[in-house]
Amino acid sequence: MLKKIWNRIVQFFQQLFKNFTSSKEEKRDQTPVPINPLSDAGYENFFMQLMDGIGEGWQQEPILEHLGNRIHDQFFISWLKRFGRDRLLKSPAPNHELATRMVKLSEIGCKEIGEISGEIGTQLLARESQALSEEEYESLFRQLLAKVPFGEATALNFWQDMQYRATTEQWVQWLRRFGETLQEAPDRELATRIIALKEIADGELSEEALTIGTQLLEKLPPVSKWEEIWTGQVIEAVFIGNGLDNPPEAKEEEESAGEDAVVFVGNGLDNPPEAKEEQEEESAGEDAAVFVGNGLDNPPKAKEKEEEESAGEDAKAEFKRVDQ
Repeated sequence: MLKKIWNRIVQFFQQLFKNFTSSKEEKRDQTPVPINPLSDAGYENFFMQLMDGIGEGWQQEPILEHLGNRIHDQFFISWLKRFGRDRLLKSPAPNHELATRMVKLSEIGCKEIGEISGEIGTQLLARESQALSEEEYESLFRQLLAKVPFGEATALNFWQDMQYRATTEQWVQWLRRFGETLQEAPDRELATRIIALKEIADGELSEEALTIGTQLLEKLPPVSKWEEIWTGQVIEAVFIGNGLDNPPEAKEEEESAGEDAVVFVGNGLDNPPEAKEEQEEESAGEDAAVFVGNGLDNPPKAKEKEEEESAGEDAKAEFKRVDQ
């Protein structure tokens, strides 16, 4: 009997000690860890890395490893709310792939970060069924044209995303209406970029873009040769500045040597890299001509040769005198 009582007393104190230890560990886990906040650009880069990981198939463990202590970062949570409200939801762009990944994050479960992400992603996906307004059509179309100089792949990806908001047929119908308004004040650069859509879109939209762009160019006065050269230089500068290897109408490498020579001379540089060796070979003859033309007896490189010849003649004269 006494043994049973003793065992109950021991069990009571063991349970009491266990509860005390668990409560202490729980409080320790809830203690906030100091986190250095990032800039808005830093948070965006951090979040996009997370979205890329989800696109590659990350599950809960690598996601939590990436988030680390920032899963409790209130600055990060505040930024994510602003990012969704002010950037994603205010733009008519679908951002379909990003929205899908944000919903996936909420399904995996990352506390408040996952909940906010899921809400934003769900709203973006739900908006795809809503018809675009005329202003939204134009905003998206101008965004597409702005991506044309960055290469076909970039513009094509954006065009494919745009089709989540409207079908190709709807885009064709809107583009016809938009083309009529452009006829009133045609713009050469805009017309050129619209024509470039024939390489990005396909079918009826491609044909419509080519027709509208051509009509706009026909309404504009002919381009002078100087304007054509200047436009080409500006386009080339834009492409190179954006890290693209070749502008659309870049000449072949075989033609570059002569152009490089003209550029170097025009900038006051003596020799382009390719012409340096050739000019060094010709310089001796040119130096001689210049010195003689200026009334100087000997160019620098001819002086040593003449001294050698003079020494030889003196030696011959001395040998002849001794022989006699």
